[in-house]
Amino acid sequence: LDEHVSQFLDKLNESERPVLLVGGGVWLADAVDEVRELANTLRIPCIPTWNAIDAISSDFEYYRGRPGTYGGPGNNFAIQNSDLLLNIGSRIPGRMTGGVPTSFARGAMKFYVDVDEANLDPKLQEVPADVNIFCDAKVFTTALLAEANRRETKAFGPWLEKTDEWLKKYPTVLPEYYDTKGIVHPYVFIKELSDQLGPDDVIIADCGGNVVVTYQAFETKSGQRLVSSHGNSPMGHSFAGAMGACFADVKGQVICLIGDGGFNMNI
Repeated sequence: LDEHVSQFLDKLNESERPVLLVGGGVWLADAVDEVRELANTLRIPCIPTWNAIDAISSDFEYYRGRPGTYGGPGNNFAIQNSDLLLNIGSRIPGRMTGGVPTSFARGAMKFYVDVDEANLDPKLQEVPADVNIFCDAKVFTTALLAEANRRETKAFGPWLEKTDEWLKKYPTVLPEYYDTKGIVHPYVFIKELSDQLGPDDVIIADCGGNVVVTYQAFETKSGQRLVSSHGNSPMGHSFAGAMGACFADVKGQVICLIGDGGFNMNI
């Protein structure tokens, strides 16, 4: 582990355009706070997958969008133009890479951290890593954070400015969506809903177009949970999920986002 940590930090100081990709594994490892602290220490662009959309929230200083075929230009430019990628807790599936997996983060040296050995098997990886690190996300992040605090790490001001510029220049919810007549544009609805909700709220999204629009347009706040069934994606999941959330220790509101088809599955 020490060797991998040292190797990554050496490469970081040689890098010009590093990116931190954060996957759902950080929730499973209870490493969200450590990963956010790491991002604040390294001061590099952070890209959450859908499973980590509430771990690296939209209001986080180094948040730079969500990747993949449902990402959008401003969201994908940072990772596609990176020269160093640290991936913690994501298997990098086809929905993230697009139809040509080898083009994903095409110019970056890639470090993958995962506790599932299958996700580190070069024969199974859609996007092969340069360095595979078999380790719990919390253990790795804690070790990397400790070593980073002992070293003087490089500043990436121009890269942070450029990635922020892309995010603002190519918004997911375009201004013309607000001009739709007769109906409320779904992207506008989700964006406005996210503006209204508070940091203690829990949002449960369903499947299909419902979850795609939500996970593209919803801007998360630190403290919120935005949850879906993701790869399983059964119709109507969010209705039962929202009821389950109501029984949990939720300080704020529980919001169920569901389509007509999903809702009919529960009648």
